[in-house]
Amino acid sequence: MRENYFARTGRLCLVLLLVPLLLLSGCKGTQDSESAPSAGKTYEITPSLREFYNTLGGETLFGPAISEKFTFQEFECQYTAGALFCLNPALSGENRFGLYPLGDGLNLREDPGTAPSDQDARVVNGYAVYEEFIPMYDQLSGVRYAGSPISSVHLNYSQDRVEQFFENVGLYRSFSDPVGTVRLLSYGVAACKERCSYTAALAALVLSPDAGTDNQPFLPQLGKLGGATAFGEALTQPYIASDGAQEQVYTNAVLYSPADKPGTVLLRPLAIELELPRADPGPQVYGNQNGVVFYPVKSGLGYHVPLLFDEFIAAHGGTQFSGDPIDETTQVGGRVPPVFRELLPGLPPGHCRRSTGEHGAPG
Repeated sequence: MRENYFARTGRLCLVLLLVPLLLLSGCKGTQDSESAPSAGKTYEITPSLREFYNTLGGETLFGPAISEKFTFQEFECQYTAGALFCLNPALSGENRFGLYPLGDGLNLREDPGTAPSDQDARVVNGYAVYEEFIPMYDQLSGVRYAGSPISSVHLNYSQDRVEQFFENVGLYRSFSDPVGTVRLLSYGVAACKERCSYTAALAALVLSPDAGTDNQPFLPQLGKLGGATAFGEALTQPYIASDGAQEQVYTNAVLYSPADKPGTVLLRPLAIELELPRADPGPQVYGNQNGVVFYPVKSGLGYHVPLLFDEFIAAHGGTQFSGDPIDETTQVGGRVPPVFRELLPGLPPGHCRRSTGEHGAPG
């Protein structure tokens, strides 16, 4: 594994990180908030760093420059909203360029705890890189430019995002973003502080995680199941259930890892344990042209599942994770939502049962 830029050239003293910012008293700027855009002065990327900055993703990824170029020890550096770009003139070629490790200076490092049990996880320095973040991590050449992870993945409910801290950058996805939409936290803004009067987007502000309320060992595996947020907020700390499995209750599900299969995450069969309505499987009557997918479960018999549900199941681990249906589509309440009138226009009486037990076709 290649050492990162600052490890090769002599890691700068993180305690002195903010000292050279005295040179930046003229630095001003603002960043567009996702909800309330604002304007202000920014800076041109210095010519010596421009090609490197654009190659890594430019303003689209790192935001604008929020300081002028300054010299720190042997390095020439410039802040952007998302990182600190630096050049070592004593070196040649691409080895001259790197991103400064702001993460430690911002006190974001945490104990990695026990090694991840998922054998398929991307583990760096004892931390599993969150599945959704791996493409962006690779885009930044991993340890070379993003740096090693310095935290596990967190669900940050105060800022409605999934986040993970690395030495040189922070990665996040807002809960409202499509799965796979990864952005950079505003490391540069957080490090520059009052010396660069630049306002980061609210969604990208850097806040230290509260480790006392963020013990969620299943998060790395949930990234492989279409995103961690589908299961809601963790309502309990992880605990050992009566069958020896590690278990944790979320808003929308109960997750567990069997004692004999550490690293495997499964859903408790709550529909069965709560004795929700069940029905015997029947023959296929309708298909995709009617807005449903037929799930055979026994001897060719099965259940009709709305396409919308089928897409969600496929994006979140498939039936191996969700389990098979145990009932036909059920209407909750006395009014069929418009989406079901569109999805199931031809489903006959008996295939969409009201929760009151009354039978009738949707719509």
